[in-house]
Amino acid sequence: MNSAGLLLQLIGFAGRWNLSVIEGEDRYPSWLEITDSAGSLSGRVQGRFGHATPLSRAELVGRRFRLTWSDEADRGVAPRQFEGEIDGDRITGTIHDGAKSASFTGRRAPPLLRLDTPRFGPPIDLLAGGLSGWRAREGANGWRSRSGELINTPPSSDLVSRATFSDFRLRIEVKVPPGGNSGIYLRGRYEVQVQDDHGQPAHSRRMGGIYGMVTPTAQAAGPAGEWQPFVITLIGRRVTVVLNGTTVIDNAEIPGITGGALDSDEGLPGPLMLQGDHSGVRYRNIRIEPALAPSSAAQQLAALEADRFAAQINRDTAALRNLLGDDLVYVHSNALIENKEDFIESVASGRIQYDSLVPVRMTHRVHGGTAIGTGRVRVQVRLNGVPARLELLFTNVHQRRQGRWRLVSWQSTRVP
Repeated sequence: MNSAGLLLQLIGFAGRWNLSVIEGEDRYPSWLEITDSAGSLSGRVQGRFGHATPLSRAELVGRRFRLTWSDEADRGVAPRQFEGEIDGDRITGTIHDGAKSASFTGRRAPPLLRLDTPRFGPPIDLLAGGLSGWRAREGANGWRSRSGELINTPPSSDLVSRATFSDFRLRIEVKVPPGGNSGIYLRGRYEVQVQDDHGQPAHSRRMGGIYGMVTPTAQAAGPAGEWQPFVITLIGRRVTVVLNGTTVIDNAEIPGITGGALDSDEGLPGPLMLQGDHSGVRYRNIRIEPALAPSSAAQQLAALEADRFAAQINRDTAALRNLLGDDLVYVHSNALIENKEDFIESVASGRIQYDSLVPVRMTHRVHGGTAIGTGRVRVQVRLNGVPARLELLFTNVHQRRQGRWRLVSWQSTRVP
């Protein structure tokens, strides 16, 4: 196979996939990540429980793939084999596990980009009605509500909120007994580990980590038997975790669902879930502040910037002329200053070739007919044919003229 054909295959399969597995009468979520390095495939799988572990082998021939996934905990167990086929943004196949087999379907995981910095609504007290706002996930329910606390006594199940949420800021306090183990599932899919880890090093599977996915920068766990406050902010798939007043995860990306998730439908709102099937634990002061929808003007401006980024990538000079003001002042991160015609010529000639522009954050504030935006964007660009990867902080200004917003100022600074 020539290199172009192999590249097309990798583009088709590389990425993250949300899976739904059917095994007899049972259905459960899973997750797959495929990466490529110089034409060599690798990846990892999140099973029903535990944490995501690496594939030992990955092959792709045409649209057919074969993956080998070994049991990390028991190397004596025969590896599982994933066999399937790619059909655009969908994959289907079979998992062979010894004499057992299961079918699966999968779709590409959504990016969950949020371009506006959110504003949060008033807090909702999730314990105001005791257990009336909650349900047991399955099996025995050892949870009870007493004096403003949720108290779990094994044997028990996980506890799921009846309300669902998209983006939010959560304030919650937990008391973990000696040797205790629980978890706070955000949207029912991403577990913030709750465990007796006082004095232990930071780890993705210890207190404050996103289980198996994101490692805290510090371990701020207090002693067992003491109340410990969390403040957890989830925006799209980016999370910030503050434990006992220390920011241990700062705006980090969550790659995918963790073990024990309710489902793999990442694009949908989901409930709060408290893990109760491991040990006794107590929670109190559970208050969630849902993110408010952005204003229509902010949404319109974010969409216009997305259109401009696409026009720069595609060298669409006609679109750029409509989006840019005649008095544009465009200050690049290397201090080059261009007006509208200079900028369009740079793009049209390929002197500046934008290969990708991925916004990480974007906020617009509207003041009458003027809007001021700030944000951060990841850029892959070729300057006179020389490739570069940049991350930029930017400020822009739009003005509303003859009923349309047009960009009149852009200034960016490279993040070191």
